Amino acid sequence: MIISCFPLKQSLRLTIARSVVEKAIGEHLAGTPLENPDKGENPTTPWKLV
Repeated sequence: MIISCFPLKQSLRLTIARSVVEKAIGEHLAGTPLENPDKGENPTTPWKLV
């Protein structure tokens, strides 16, 4: 159970839940792959710029 300091609208809760599930399974609920957030970066660099 998540205890929140402020109430969220139901649609926002569903959007957050959908995003968490999609990241956990590695694809969109429609079956398409997620975008690669590291695309174009050098994987050998020891740091990540935010």
